[in-house]
Amino acid sequence: MAVPTLPPKAKLVIGVMFSETDIFLDCKKYLVKKFGKTDFESKVFDFSFTDYYNQEMGQNLKKIFLGFEKLICISKLPEIKIFSNKLEKQFSEEKNRKINIDPGYLTKEKLIVASCKSRPHRIYLGKGVYAHLMFIFKRDDVIKFKWTYADYIQEKEFFLKLRTKLLQG
Repeated sequence: MAVPTLPPKAKLVIGVMFSETDIFLDCKKYLVKKFGKTDFESKVFDFSFTDYYNQEMGQNLKKIFLGFEKLICISKLPEIKIFSNKLEKQFSEEKNRKINIDPGYLTKEKLIVASCKSRPHRIYLGKGVYAHLMFIFKRDDVIKFKWTYADYIQEKEFFLKLRTKLLQG
């Protein structure tokens, strides 16, 4: 019989999509105040994978992934998603978001991103938040799924480096 065990702490990863750099920098200050400093950041890249967000957020969207130095208990992901949603509202204008914040966590085995939308492949965590399995790690690569978002696939090298950093302690 297996004995229940607590999982190890994980690396907090937050994807931030924006059209205005000043708004991103202001938002990042709030994230750092809440979660501590970042120790790893992707390059800022064009988010041109879909036009889903354009009507609400505008054109020429950019995205960046932030890795935070302090590890988190994975059970805190719903609270982190609720905080990020409040921050999105704070930066909204006339009910239109100016920033999209997607928190998640990375372990040696997988990358999970929080979502407030139920789908067959998402597991309910509580507080209206679901765990979206973005991909799993196998040796020095990732295994993606048909539901893995294109921006995460494009930045897989960032996540592999972040995983290496996590494994090195």
